[in-house]
Amino acid sequence: MTPQQFWKRISACRADGGNLAASLQTASRTEASAFQREWDRQLAPLKNERLWWQAYLASHRFKRFTFAQFTTWIILQGQPFHARALKPPRKAVTLPIESPALLQAIQPAVIAEMPPMFPAAPRTTARGKHTPPEKRRPIPAAVAKQQDKLVFDAIMAAAFVRRTYQSTIARFWPADDLPKEGLRPENLEIARALADSGFLAGHVYAGRFLIGGSDCKRKREQGLRQYRLAAEGGLVEAQYELGGLLQDEEFGPPDWKQSIHWLTIAADHGWPDALNDLGSAYFKGTGVPQSYERAIELYVRAAAKGCVTAMRNLGYQHRRGQGVPTSPEIAFGWFLKAARRGDAEAANNVGVSYEQGTGTAANPKLARSWYRRAANLGATHAPNNLGQCHLRGVGGPVSFAKARDCFEKGAAAGHADCMNSLGTMLRAGQGVEKDLVQAADLFLRAAKQGYTHAEYNYGLMLFSGQAVDKDQVEAVRWYRKAAEKGHPQSQCNLGHAYLKGTGVSKDEAAAVSWFRNGAEQGHALSKINLGDCYAKGVGVTKNHEEAVRLFRETVGAHPIALENLADCHEHGHGVPKDLAEAARLYRQAAEKGWASGQKNYARVLENGLGVPTDPASAIEWYAKASAQGDEEASQALTRLKTANR
Repeated sequence: MTPQQFWKRISACRADGGNLAASLQTASRTEASAFQREWDRQLAPLKNERLWWQAYLASHRFKRFTFAQFTTWIILQGQPFHARALKPPRKAVTLPIESPALLQAIQPAVIAEMPPMFPAAPRTTARGKHTPPEKRRPIPAAVAKQQDKLVFDAIMAAAFVRRTYQSTIARFWPADDLPKEGLRPENLEIARALADSGFLAGHVYAGRFLIGGSDCKRKREQGLRQYRLAAEGGLVEAQYELGGLLQDEEFGPPDWKQSIHWLTIAADHGWPDALNDLGSAYFKGTGVPQSYERAIELYVRAAAKGCVTAMRNLGYQHRRGQGVPTSPEIAFGWFLKAARRGDAEAANNVGVSYEQGTGTAANPKLARSWYRRAANLGATHAPNNLGQCHLRGVGGPVSFAKARDCFEKGAAAGHADCMNSLGTMLRAGQGVEKDLVQAADLFLRAAKQGYTHAEYNYGLMLFSGQAVDKDQVEAVRWYRKAAEKGHPQSQCNLGHAYLKGTGVSKDEAAAVSWFRNGAEQGHALSKINLGDCYAKGVGVTKNHEEAVRLFRETVGAHPIALENLADCHEHGHGVPKDLAEAARLYRQAAEKGWASGQKNYARVLENGLGVPTDPASAIEWYAKASAQGDEEASQALTRLKTANR
């Protein structure tokens, strides 16, 4: 039997919907033996990946056998070709290749109870005589039906592997398995052979190897050409991938026109990720005119096809009110839908919603639970959020040990927010042994990643010289990085640096500008400092009324605002002079533990300004201010004690 006759017999039988084993029952002994020999000969070379693909390519050239059918043969190869094979094998069928991912892809058809594909009835009687074909026992209909079902399952599984790009690439040659030191020539050769045989995914395989396995610019350009061939051939997966690669700056300036072209084609074919990426392009206005409405439309289509990233993006759009009316409830619904499908970032957003009560009723316990789930899925900010729950007792008891564990795991994974949180714990000695050196190192590592809070914290340590060499110039540089990103405390500190000329040339106008930036964000200290500049005419035209307004806005946030407002009432700056009101405000500042407020309230009591004179109480308040290191209070305390002897 020639190979052509071999494959023809197989394809004819399958095309007719018959059972090959049953078909062989009617064959002559010579024909059955010839078929058996050809079967063994065809399967004998299948000892590694390369020979497996060569065998497939050989069968493909006969135009008789599909990829899925051939995969089925390989799955079921190795079964005994005799009557005893009707009994289920004790061990699961194994593949003759080294790809566990492929085995997983066709797992539904690879089960321990799988009977052989081509069982044969006994060809001899008990006495060793040959049984004529017409007297051979037919295969039971139930067995034949079971065989056909299993074969069909295997074919469908293999066909799924072929037509689904993510499956083919990730299961045959996962991206993580691509060698970093260079390409495996045999795999590239196989991919090109597949492409030459008309299998478009072969171009994708070749492109993946060329792009992912080498840093060589020339090979990457070759990889793009392979992708382009597959895309032009109509392979939707390749069109989508090519659209994404053309945006990658590693290949040079992004070609947005071509990228949008291929993404649009893939999106028109209904590829979910292409719809989502095209929506993102419209959202950002990259390569196309910006249109939130068009982005929403594409996200909805992608989400309807099960794209969890699009569901999450719809959540963001409804939360921000971009292209749609702001609706925290709808946003929460999309986040929850994506999270239930395993999206890590969406799960973290569900946790945030439950913690803050946005879009749903606040539920700290559920917030902690979703943060834990998101952290297990690999969400970037979930370990820090979960650690903060343990640190602050949100949704459960306070546990410094569990908080530290969360932060350490996140820091080990390179998450800047966890590095900053762990550094904050170590700096304060909060539930852990105080370690300023390690805290500074963590702040620096996070700051180098551009994490705003860490930039501020590291600048703070540099400015004061905590565990690092004092360097106010470098501190101001880090303050500026954070301030330019809108960090209000950094803006306030940078304003102070300009006001005093520490770490930077003195510039009162710049100080006022940075104080104003912080004040516009509602930062209390920035408002107080800006009010002080207005009160004194520093860097801005003196304006007591504006100063009073700013002080009144912050009286509940910081005792210095109470003291400054008391000073305005004492001297009649911006408000009518009122010593009694001034004394009341000084007392409030003093009772909050503010040393300067204690000193001024003692002065009011000593001199009877708006209150009856009370030297004993004055001594008491001077003593409290002196205990906090106020030199003027210490001198006044000594003077008053001497006078009252």
